[in-house]
Amino acid sequence: MFSRLTLILFICSAGAGLTFVPPELTEPLRGLVRDAAHPGQFTTTAFMGLVRHVSERVHDWQTAEEQLEQLRTALAKNERAMRQLQEDQARLREELEQARAKAGPRLVPSSSEPLLVPHLIEARLIGSETASLWRNRKLLDAGSADGVETSLLVLGRDDQLILDVGTDAAISERQPVYAGDVVVGRIAAAGRWTSTLESVTDANFRGAARVLRKTDAGWWRGPTGLLKGDGSELCLLDGIEASQPVEVGDAVVTATEDGVLPVPMFYGKIVEARLRPGGTRWEIRVEPAMKNQRLETVHVLRTNLNPTRLLAN
Repeated sequence: MFSRLTLILFICSAGAGLTFVPPELTEPLRGLVRDAAHPGQFTTTAFMGLVRHVSERVHDWQTAEEQLEQLRTALAKNERAMRQLQEDQARLREELEQARAKAGPRLVPSSSEPLLVPHLIEARLIGSETASLWRNRKLLDAGSADGVETSLLVLGRDDQLILDVGTDAAISERQPVYAGDVVVGRIAAAGRWTSTLESVTDANFRGAARVLRKTDAGWWRGPTGLLKGDGSELCLLDGIEASQPVEVGDAVVTATEDGVLPVPMFYGKIVEARLRPGGTRWEIRVEPAMKNQRLETVHVLRTNLNPTRLLAN
């Protein structure tokens, strides 16, 4: 048996000898050596790839473990904070109950009856032909035998509507007149059995008004102003500052701060809103809703003292 040193010397000698052998004789030998070494090279490459894959998975596992540990830590911290919050809430409830016990029984406000209550009186409009006869006193002779005096009737101007109710129904001047939820005008003058109507377009009409707009969030209650008639088919809305948002199409309603009506009534809608250069207020024109009403009957708003309040005294 050769020693290891003898084997090494043999291989070196063979290698040195091959350098002097012609290439056509050594090439087949080199091919045999490569073929013999190829399976080992393939196995080595596959093994190194497997080692890299396993190393990457181990790194991913380590990263996932670290993240999981961070989540556990954060969860534990939140649980401690939640327990502390619950303890604080319990302590505050206890302190509140103790304070209530020391303060005695809690006062609960009782509802009171309103002082003023609205009452609507239905009135019929006297037709134009009958109104003309009325103004010309052609109908007064029918009541003269019964002691009817001209002073007990109200005739009004030719352009004013006449209602068939008067002071006999507790009608008085300046009472509002409605058709449904639409403002028609107010009582201009009242006689014993009739009264005249001053419409919102009359040059003497004045009424507190508010701009109202429908939005996605609900009704937006805008600025307040003064609605005026000017004798034309439209009304004016004065007193709205230029800084207020006003748009064509906005509704104009009554201001309800008087405490009588629970909801606003409808004047009409804005058809023109203009700001002049340097102007401080809007110039607003309103189309009255009563313009499109076929008026046969209306309702006069009469404000009464609440009888319940009167009886309590």
